Amino acid sequence: MGISRHLGWVTLAALLITVPAAAGPNDDMARLNSDFYSLQKDFEGLSTGVENFLAGSKKLREMDRDEITRLIIQICNLDIERNGDEEERIATSLVEKVQSNVKSEYDTLESSGKDWRYKISQFQDKLKTAARNTEPYTKIDEVKSDASKLMDQIKTQQDLAGRLWDKIVADYDTLTNVKNGSMLGANNPKLRAAMDWGKAKHEYNQRICDEKETVLSSGRPDCVSFRKDACAVWEFKPSTVGESAARSQAERYVSDVQRYFKDDPRAKENCKKDSSGLPIFEAKGVTYEACKP
Repeated sequence: MGISRHLGWVTLAALLITVPAAAGPNDDMARLNSDFYSLQKDFEGLSTGVENFLAGSKKLREMDRDEITRLIIQICNLDIERNGDEEERIATSLVEKVQSNVKSEYDTLESSGKDWRYKISQFQDKLKTAARNTEPYTKIDEVKSDASKLMDQIKTQQDLAGRLWDKIVADYDTLTNVKNGSMLGANNPKLRAAMDWGKAKHEYNQRICDEKETVLSSGRPDCVSFRKDACAVWEFKPSTVGESAARSQAERYVSDVQRYFKDDPRAKENCKKDSSGLPIFEAKGVTYEACKP
């Protein structure tokens, strides 16, 4: 009996030695501060990632703007006369290539933007949890000073996270404007206007024409006129091409035009004749102001 009682006291003493005392408010605060320090480190990585995203977004918007400018310059240097022309196909191909490149960049950034917004949202939820876990300790005398200080730090961190959220949301909204840029392709108003510019100028200049875009073996002259003693073949080009080049192209059509219209009453009545009796057509080149970005 004595031995059993002695063993009981020994066992109880061993338990008292090996079982740690319950954690108190100071230990809880140490843990809360440690957890918040980890959150601060997480925010550093979050901020760096978002700033990199914002830099990429800015670069894409600049790329979109610059690509449109370059496209318009290229298109304006083409001599787009009518639907179906080779120049029209070239312009469309240029637009589609840029559209594809920008869309690829946009899709990547759009996905990245969604990821970063999700990560910021998760981080904000963690800060709310930290605040909720810390707030009760502001009412415990032993640690209320430390708890209040931590609450202030959490509030500051919440403000910073809120600003980061606002930045990425505002930028994301701006990024979607790229969809109204080169990603619209030929439906972009600026690009469409550039592609239609030459057609409109040709149509305006062709008011003087008696015949327009007659299909010949040598091509399709923009204009043939039958003014009295001044019959002419006209070629209209943008100012970037030049009057000399326009006239040279018109000269290439003259022989075909002479043969094609030799029996036309308008040519017989109005055109001077060469030694072989063919109507004489003067080659004329006219330029119009090229479109600009």
